[in-house]
Amino acid sequence: MTATSCKSVSVSYHDLLFAFESANSSAPGENQSYICKNTGKFYFVSVHLDDDDDVPEDIETSDQYLSLPSKRELDLGRELVFSFVLEYLPDEWENIRDIFHRKGAYSRFRDMLSRRGMLDKWHAFEASAVEKALREWAEDNGIQFGDAAKSPPLDRPAVCTVLRAGAPFVGKQGFSYAPAVSAETVGAAAIHMQLLTIPPGGRAKAHKHEAHETAIYVLSGEGGMYYGERLEHHLVSGPGDFVYIPANVPHLPYNRSQTEPCLAVISRTDPNEQESVVLLPELDAIHA
Repeated sequence: MTATSCKSVSVSYHDLLFAFESANSSAPGENQSYICKNTGKFYFVSVHLDDDDDVPEDIETSDQYLSLPSKRELDLGRELVFSFVLEYLPDEWENIRDIFHRKGAYSRFRDMLSRRGMLDKWHAFEASAVEKALREWAEDNGIQFGDAAKSPPLDRPAVCTVLRAGAPFVGKQGFSYAPAVSAETVGAAAIHMQLLTIPPGGRAKAHKHEAHETAIYVLSGEGGMYYGERLEHHLVSGPGDFVYIPANVPHLPYNRSQTEPCLAVISRTDPNEQESVVLLPELDAIHA
């Protein structure tokens, strides 16, 4: 992509990353983020939104605005997945190459990473690659980073969205989750919602959510949960019950039924959900 120099505009990396992720939170061509080369202000436009009075009418044609790149333009799509697999999981190369010739590739990829215990490594690998690519793109376009000065926030209009849960994946905790509201799906900044299915007799791995709170609404079935520093406490929940889990509290949920699944809606103050999961294997044997 041809570089278009900015007039030494200064932004924070966090704001640039948020604008980039917002632009890439939907199907290609549906969303786009822009930066004003004179002020450093970010704008967000989408085919799903009505025209916003605050978005300049000439944002797509004026040289004053620079569109942020897509993940594909920065080789952060499946090319990045392939690089990760070749470096860390070469034995899975043929499997991953086959997966990415079918629909739902990224969900299957995450499932494989979860089974192999590689989700954390992938998240770190991806975050590092995104930062490197964005910083290089910014330098090519004359954009500077200033941690001391806060750049103008992304001008993203309030958007109400209706969506259904996506393809389920197996999380680090060992359960099946179907993500709905998240940073990836709607550009959420501080919340994640998903459907949880605990199979009959199912039991999670002991874990906690670092610095993030969790709220659960039980739809069907009966769940139990041990919690506390040594899982010394216990609670039971059923249909219609809400459960609150503070941040950093070790817990181990399970299905009390051996014949019926337990279904619940989970909301967490982490838009990426799995990134805050910390497994606690030293606690798994306490209630084995």
